[in-house]
Amino acid sequence: MNLIADEKRVVEAFGEAEERNGVYGTWARELSIRDVQKRVRELFPRGTGEVVLTVLCPEEGYVAFLRDTGEWARYTPLRHLAWLAEG
Repeated sequence: MNLIADEKRVVEAFGEAEERNGVYGTWARELSIRDVQKRVRELFPRGTGEVVLTVLCPEEGYVAFLRDTGEWARYTPLRHLAWLAEG
């Protein structure tokens, strides 16, 4: 899965951060989504509900957005995005 965030420190919690166009990303091949959620909660122990991380998982066919509480803000199957791209 690919993890993308505005804050470099968020991405660095999962691996080496690569900056592109003002945002940071990394590949997290060894982690499960539960691992990612747990680490986000550890980074933000007093979460406010702000979306802090984009998770792109082509292997499982989704893109999702995580809040600083580790909870999903939005989950979208990639087939929905493909439908929009064809339109």
